[in-house]
Amino acid sequence: MSSKVELRKHFRKLRDSYSFEQIKEKSSDLFDMVIKSDEYINSKTIFCYISFDKEIDTHAFIKQALLDNKNLCVPVVVDKKNMIASKISSFNNLMINNYGILEPIVVEEIPKDKIDLIIVPGLCFRNDGHRVGYGAGYYDNYLNGYKGFSIGVTFKEFLTEF
Repeated sequence: MSSKVELRKHFRKLRDSYSFEQIKEKSSDLFDMVIKSDEYINSKTIFCYISFDKEIDTHAFIKQALLDNKNLCVPVVVDKKNMIASKISSFNNLMINNYGILEPIVVEEIPKDKIDLIIVPGLCFRNDGHRVGYGAGYYDNYLNGYKGFSIGVTFKEFLTEF
């Protein structure tokens, strides 16, 4: 598998073979590690995607971050290539956007340089952190020039060399 198209096809098929229960359980184990990390513990402001469908489930993590009094930001798509981070205080302030993803009803942009930690989604990752996402480039564009910490989240079966 050398092309991103082949990688995406292979790993989407693998991801889709998991039940929602398996994803929730594996996600819980994964985020237990994130919450124990120094990067999480020392972060005041965290940017995390809101999962949907069979993505790694971030809902329990988001709720925990809010309970831990972290300033929590989520992505808001502003055009075909760019997104911003918007602060949220609960799931009650969210609505489904045109892509089927939850976004804040009222956008309160948080500048990138105020974010301590970004939780980065991906379809698969290399061990050195390089990722293959879903192909739209939102996270690649957003991470360009970012100086803080980022944690790419994936299940061990989605670590590969490409």
